Amino acid sequence: MFMKKRYCLFIFFISICIFLKAQPCLQPGALVSVKNYNTQGHEYIVFKFIKPYSEKGILSKTNDHFFRDTKELGTTYHRIVFNHVAHLCVDKVKVKMKTTKIINFKNIQRDQMMVTYEFQLSKNAKITKHYISQHNNHYFVKIRID
Repeated sequence: MFMKKRYCLFIFFISICIFLKAQPCLQPGALVSVKNYNTQGHEYIVFKFIKPYSEKGILSKTNDHFFRDTKELGTTYHRIVFNHVAHLCVDKVKVKMKTTKIINFKNIQRDQMMVTYEFQLSKNAKITKHYISQHNNHYFVKIRID
């Protein structure tokens, strides 16, 4: 009987630990995934947040100092910075490299509620749209590349 109670208590404790570990990815303002996809000749990078999150991110051109290993003539380098990110679920970054337009993608900074990504675009690729959309309890920041 004593062993059975200990076993139940142990299972309960493990369940609570697993729940608490998963909890940060459910916090408002958490960045839960980053991925890319192609549709109708456009390529997109999509950052998915838990609502409420209201920033579009600061998108800018940058130099190639993080991509020296993949430096190619005519490619462009870009950075997006998100402030006030409650939590970063790092295991959910699924950006496929060597697509037709995205050559490289890196998370270069994450500290004090700030997350920075840099990416390299192929020779004739350019960013044509940077916008937000919302669906249910998610907030999406999208970058369209043509």
